[in-house]
Amino acid sequence: MVYRQLCAAIVLVAVAGCGIQRKVELEGFALWDKPVAEVEHANIALAWVRKMGRGGAERYAKLRPELSGQQLFLADRDGWVTSYDTASGKTRWVHHYDVSFSSGPHVVNEMVLLGTRAAEVVVLARDDGHLLWRSRVSSEVLSVPQANRDWVVVQTVDGRVYCLRSRDGQRVWTYDRSVPVLSLRGTSGPVVLEDKVIVGFDNGKLVALALADGKLLWEQAVASPQGRTELERMVDIDGDLASDSQYVYAVSYQGKIAALTLDNGRVAWSRDMSAFIGPVLVESRLYIVDDKGVLWALDRDSGAAVWRQDILKGQASTAPVWQDGTVAVGTRAGAIYWFNAADGAALGQFGYRDLVSKIEDDANVTTSVDPFTPEDLTHVFEEYDVVASPVAQGRRLYVSYRNGVVAAVGWPIDKKVARP
Repeated sequence: MVYRQLCAAIVLVAVAGCGIQRKVELEGFALWDKPVAEVEHANIALAWVRKMGRGGAERYAKLRPELSGQQLFLADRDGWVTSYDTASGKTRWVHHYDVSFSSGPHVVNEMVLLGTRAAEVVVLARDDGHLLWRSRVSSEVLSVPQANRDWVVVQTVDGRVYCLRSRDGQRVWTYDRSVPVLSLRGTSGPVVLEDKVIVGFDNGKLVALALADGKLLWEQAVASPQGRTELERMVDIDGDLASDSQYVYAVSYQGKIAALTLDNGRVAWSRDMSAFIGPVLVESRLYIVDDKGVLWALDRDSGAAVWRQDILKGQASTAPVWQDGTVAVGTRAGAIYWFNAADGAALGQFGYRDLVSKIEDDANVTTSVDPFTPEDLTHVFEEYDVVASPVAQGRRLYVSYRNGVVAAVGWPIDKKVARP
């Protein structure tokens, strides 16, 4: 086991009215070069594979696959946006825009929402991808824009929150919150409800704002800075928030995970936790990967640990995704791991080399829309990271790799799992 230093690149960003703000880019949390504990290689059904541009090669961009009905939407940093048919992998539409996308896509009603590195929100039509509008904001958009029928809400890296009119992108209001001198590079996605929006900030606090005018409704700390140095005092809420009809769930780096009431922000429960990936809520449980790579299942009502799985400890992992009684996690080693949602037991893995072998061995795997060969895949082994959470639809998982490869992976039918 070879220990590898955790790298941190400091980026200086000029922030109007705030002097200099330093953003820390953690080089993942894969602290050790070590093999993952042996997990059975699953004999999955590979439906189709495509190659799209360079993918989300910027590690800290929140470019991710998005499912809506029978469409799978993806964007890359070079300005390409594609809609695929989920069943066949055929391209429904593809467009190129003269921007560098940094977050999204996210589909709400008939809108496809994206953020850019050049401080814009871009909204496309769901049916054919034509541009509906684009709106300028103050800085890079690393959080995925959120929306309801009337409003689009986005948080920028300089701590501002914008509410835009969904029909034309007209700015309705702006909420400005100062950010710490030192913070992680990234922002969490807001939660848009019927009459309010809830946003997490780099200072470890959640705020609720009125959708109508941006008025502050409540503010609550999830975590408070501790320690003497600026690095020790970082308590960023960078992971996306989860919510149900009563609570919003948030986690901070070097802090806590907590459940807060939607109406007044009262803390229902909290427990020590450090993560920069947000929790995923499924029925009565929260699933989360902490900053050491440990996968947890927590009780939604109390925060008590139901189980923990250490098999990926020391690996850089995506947020977990629920798939038909399993919890799937992608890693920057290019593998997908499945765990039983009931008890956390490891069920199987599917690596990037398994993907290449499957294409070589199975003539039924379609790769015809964007033609390429297995040899093309092996030429990009240095960029096969799974940096965005996969998305699931029934027993099929859609995975995007940093090199632009997209795969529709079917969980083996013979793998029976019990529901929690």
